[in-house]
Amino acid sequence: KEAHGLDLAPSEHTGVFLDPRTKIASIGVQVRHRLTSHGFALNVTHEPRPWFDEVVACGLDGVKAGSIQSATGKPVTVQGEIPGLVERFGRLYGRDMVRLDLSQRNPSTDAILALEQEAAEMGPWAKAPRK
Repeated sequence: KEAHGLDLAPSEHTGVFLDPRTKIASIGVQVRHRLTSHGFALNVTHEPRPWFDEVVACGLDGVKAGSIQSATGKPVTVQGEIPGLVERFGRLYGRDMVRLDLSQRNPSTDAILALEQEAAEMGPWAKAPRK
């Protein structure tokens, strides 16, 4: 609500809902070998539309994926959302958020750069799902 003035709906399901049938964000936690990993996904835009319209939000019948763009009717971009999202995340968790400098080579930055290279070699995203 803070960034876009969107009213959220309570739900018995995990995630963030705009109404009982529209999910805008998901969260997840994995525990494996006594290690946890966790993350979230926020739908900023509804592109590419042919993919987005096929999403069954977390397998919930009758629940569709929503986005900030579709809920506000305003143009938004992922790049434009990142600074505010990072700031709010840090504030919420009481942490100073620091930009990762990929030029400082170490195992973590090397792994990130390798994944970026692999993604680039795979070419552009498909424009629509295969039917």
